[in-house]
Amino acid sequence: MQLVETRPVESRLGNPALAAAAPVWVEMIDGATRTLDLEEFYLATWPGEPLSPVLEAMRRAAKRGVAVRLILDTGMLDSSPLPPDSLGLLAGVSLRLLDMKKVSGGGVQHSKYFIVDDREVYVGSQNLDWRSLKHIHELGVRARDPRIAGLFTRVFESDWQAAAPPGGAAAGTTPVAVSAPLPALPIRLAQAPGDTVDVWPSFSPEGHIPDASLWDRDALVRLIDGARREIVVQSLTYGLGRPGRRDSTLDEALRRAAGRGVKVRLILSDWEADNPRIGDLQRLARVPGVEVKLRCGPGWGPATGSPTTSTAPATRRSRCATARSPLRPTPSSRSAGPRARSSR
Repeated sequence: MQLVETRPVESRLGNPALAAAAPVWVEMIDGATRTLDLEEFYLATWPGEPLSPVLEAMRRAAKRGVAVRLILDTGMLDSSPLPPDSLGLLAGVSLRLLDMKKVSGGGVQHSKYFIVDDREVYVGSQNLDWRSLKHIHELGVRARDPRIAGLFTRVFESDWQAAAPPGGAAAGTTPVAVSAPLPALPIRLAQAPGDTVDVWPSFSPEGHIPDASLWDRDALVRLIDGARREIVVQSLTYGLGRPGRRDSTLDEALRRAAGRGVKVRLILSDWEADNPRIGDLQRLARVPGVEVKLRCGPGWGPATGSPTTSTAPATRRSRCATARSPLRPTPSSRSAGPRARSSR
């Protein structure tokens, strides 16, 4: 188990002791011998930026006979400055698009993970986006264990079935039935003598996951309800959802924790400052024992006197999606909201 981070350039954010995401991704992809399955929100690249070596590694994998499959969210195709199927970017890669509105009635495909040879998996807050590898504070985890990889493979195969090739039709919209039993949870990994990590994989949305007991929301509630001293949360956003689709379950769990004397601290992106859902966060912040801060990303480029002259929209933000009680840190690919395909 390895924590992996993106530290924004020209900033002091992050932990230099942690491995950087881009070279870890390339190392994992270059190590693939049979299969490479990626499920991502979208793809956004730019020449000479950090995602280019990752895409090159994917192409190398396909050339040496690795079966490379990629799922992207249908609605996010326009976010890429270069279409994902253009200019040979994905030569040899099988691409499908997932429309969660058809699969589960709403939400988006928001997962950010990939699986190598059904033996190791990477999951985190980074998008398949050069900006996520250079300008945004992100956190993820690399897990080398076939039991963990197997659970993510179940999710991938279900989504692959429900996704459609560009311009084509999906094979189906219901989860793929898998007869093999789920591994016993938690999955215990021995890092070194006397150093053991317990892993509790979970997924969303309910009804489109390998087992109902693995639902993200309930897993987070169990984590929060088990806290005794402190809960710290870092996320891009915080909200209870839109009118008619609001879910206060996590909010209520945090309030319960504060009510029994647990110290609750949250860091959110300053994107929340002008978001209509800021009221949810403001009401939570008024609860005794809850402390909330908004983090403004460090400046970059000409405005700060930096020699860098480019601009990168939607960056310079802290998007590490994590929650921690004293016993269980949980890197995640989701923000704090009720509806999205996600995994952690």
